[in-house]
This record gives sequence, C-alpha cells and structure tokens, in this order.
Amino acid sequence: MTEKDERIRKARAQLFRYLAYRARTSSEAAAYLQRKGYTDRESMAVIKDLHEMGYLDDEAFTRDFISYRKSRGFGLRRIQHELINKGLEKKTVADILAEEVNEQEELQTISALLGKRVPEDGITDQRWLASQAAFLQRRGFRDRLIMKVLRAYGFGE
Repeated sequence: MTEKDERIRKARAQLFRYLAYRARTSSEAAAYLQRKGYTDRESMAVIKDLHEMGYLDDEAFTRDFISYRKSRGFGLRRIQHELINKGLEKKTVADILAEEVNEQEELQTISALLGKRVPEDGITDQRWLASQAAFLQRRGFRDRLIMKVLRAYGFGE
C-alpha cells in the first residue's frame, strides 16, 4: 500500500468516526478533513467514496434537518439560514424547503407556540404581543404569518 493510499484510508476512518456522532453535510466533512491536515485531493477522494456508499447525502441530510427543526418549532427563514451556514447551496435548500414547508403548517406551529405563552390571566396587551412577535421572528417565522396569527389576539388594532 502506498503512502497516498494509507493517508486516504486514515482519512476515511476518521471521517467515519466523525459521521458516527450525527449526519453531516459534504462541506462539513470537507472542513473536518481539512482541519485534520488532509489535502483537498485526499478529502475529495474520501468524500466521493462516502457519497457513493451512501454515508454522505446532502439532500437526505437537508430533509431530515428540516423535519427535525420544524418539529422543534422553528420557521422557514431560520431553518434556511442554518442549512446555508452548514455549507449547502442556496438553490438546493430553497427547492427542498418549498417541498417540505407549507404555510398552513407554519401557521399551526405559530399558534401552538403562542398558546403556550399566553399569560394565566389571559390578558394580552400590546407590549406582550410585540414581545411575542419578536420571539417568533427569532424563531424564523415570516412576518406576514406572524401578523396573521397575532391579529387573532388583537395585535395591530
């Protein structure tokens, strides 16, 4: 076995250990191998092998990530931002999000989140509504949807 083959074997073993903790994107895997001191050529060879074996799949990762983040009460904008920060292409993320996220689902999530945050006395003044709007924006929901749900509580009147 040549030295080059040995380095690729070691890189593959390290990447398998890295992927054992959780699924990663191809760009996260490349960055990990770069931090470990492997050349771009070695990294790309290992990443290509793992793609062919099915251990690295950016589309499956994206779908799983969207599903998980939606279940945790996050909106489209935040999910999109997080996926792009993980090194996925904007177009790929946008296409998959268009398939996976619908407006009605987001409205239900917003309503459920707000339902948990209503004060015990049920009084929702403008200050409370404004703070809820900010909370929902940080969660990544679109302003139009936030306003649609908050109008039911009297916001904007």
